Parts: sequence; C-alpha cells; structure tokens
Amino acid sequence: MPSPAGMRPPAPAGLASDALVFFGATGDLAYKQIFPALQQMVLHGELNVPVIGVAKAGWTLEQLQQRAHASLSEHGGVNDAAFAKLIGLLEYIDGDYQDPATFTQLRQKLGAACRPTHYLAIPPSLFGAVVEALGRSGCAQGARVVVEKPFGRDLKSAQELNAIINSVFPEDAIFRIDHFLGKEAVENLLFFRFANTFLEPIWDKRYIHSVQITMAEKFGIQGRGKFYDEVGAIRDVVQNLRLFSRLDEAEFKKVDLHESIDSTIRLLSRYYGAGGICLLKDYGELPLVD
Repeated sequence: MPSPAGMRPPAPAGLASDALVFFGATGDLAYKQIFPALQQMVLHGELNVPVIGVAKAGWTLEQLQQRAHASLSEHGGVNDAAFAKLIGLLEYIDGDYQDPATFTQLRQKLGAACRPTHYLAIPPSLFGAVVEALGRSGCAQGARVVVEKPFGRDLKSAQELNAIINSVFPEDAIFRIDHFLGKEAVENLLFFRFANTFLEPIWDKRYIHSVQITMAEKFGIQGRGKFYDEVGAIRDVVQNLRLFSRLDEAEFKKVDLHESIDSTIRLLSRYYGAGGICLLKDYGELPLVD
C-alpha cells in the first residue's frame, strides 16, 4: 500500500538507522552512559550518522561538546580521533519538549534521514508528550523509538503509555529497555543460567539458598533530584533486580509486579530491621540537570 503524500514509509526490519536523536542530551544518563557509548561506537566503526541531542538547558552546541568531553574524561577517557569524529556528527536543539517549535527544528535537522532512532533519556512523565510530538511533527515516520525504564508508575499508567506509543510507532519499532540489564555481565549471566545444559538443571530454587547483588556506586542523587522525586529508587532499581532474580523461568512468567515490589520491601524490612528502610522524597533543593 503506498504511503500518504508527504509521509515516509515504515522502516523495513533490519535496516540500520540513518540518524540518532537523543532527548535529555544534557542529563545524567547522557553524561554517564550515552556519550561514552557513542565514542565506543565510533571506535568500532559503528557510528557514521548524525547525532542530534535535544534538551531544555539554554545551552549552545559548543557547551554540549564541552560536556561530552567532560563526560568522556570522567568515564573511560577521551580518544582524540574518535572524539573529533563524534563532535563532527553531533548537533544540538535547545527547546522545550512541550513546544511544537522544538520538533519543527528536529524535523529540519533530520533533513533527508528517513530511518532515525529516537532515544528518550528523559523523565518517564515526558515519554507520552514527546512521542505524540514526534508523531505530529512527522519525525516518527519510518523511525524507531527507545524508551528507558521505568515504564509507567503502575499497571494503568503503563497501559496508557503503551497505547500512546503504539498509536505513533509500530510495535517492531519500539524498544523498551533497561540499560543496565543490557550490560555484558548480565547477558552472560542469563546465558549461563538458561543456555548451559550442564548447570541449568541444578541452578534453581531447590539448590540455591540465596543470590546477593551488590550495586556499588560512588555518587549520590546529584543532578537526578527531579527524576528521583518523581520515580523513586524502588521503581528505578529494586523492581528490576527483583524480577531478574527469579531463577525459575516458569515462575518468572507468572510474576505479579506489584506483589514482587511489595515482597521485596518486606524482605528488606526483615533484613535491615524496623526503621531500616527510608523511602526518600523531596529532592527539590538539589541541583538539577534536565
């Protein structure tokens, strides 16, 4: 079926994207994870398309370039040749996610790109508004979208968000991810557990007493105050570890997310004792990077 006039066709499965747009370009996730990942892609010859950062920070492209350099200096080191190429690919749009003009600029920046990938490294409350704006502006046609966790606050909000995203993007163009569960160590663990015929029969609740996961970080809330005030540590981290810790695949398929979170809190309460858990709120006075 031919596409309506002025609309680009859906991206055929398997074709590489020809532009990368990441919302939240001045934020914490971009600083700690995205810029280092982009440099690695350059080093591996896997990044040769425009990279368009979008944020509301009052910044210029030069300021974003400086932040990218600081990010790499702190997280893995700067490779001069790779950084020079990355800077050559990097573009920037400073604008409000609620302002249609931001997405008009994005449509112009995309130019001839017909298979962009939009990475939403932004607070979850903005997912729906940004996706709808991508649709209205024509930036979603033929595109893919990557949505970071957490996906909604509860079942109802997750279903509503799913409906919004599915109204703009086809299901095979939607990637709901947790960047930490995509790390090589985690993938190795999944392979080790479910694809190892030697250990698979005995690595389950009958033979394993407990699994301990240590998440050691040298930083605090820092620039993520608004995010944590909205999301909280339980939704950001604990529910993912709880779901991942299910060693019985049949049980995993039957898991009730709310019961899983509740049981995790009860477990932590028993371990740390009464008053040992503090669910933090009100980070409004902490410095914020949107």
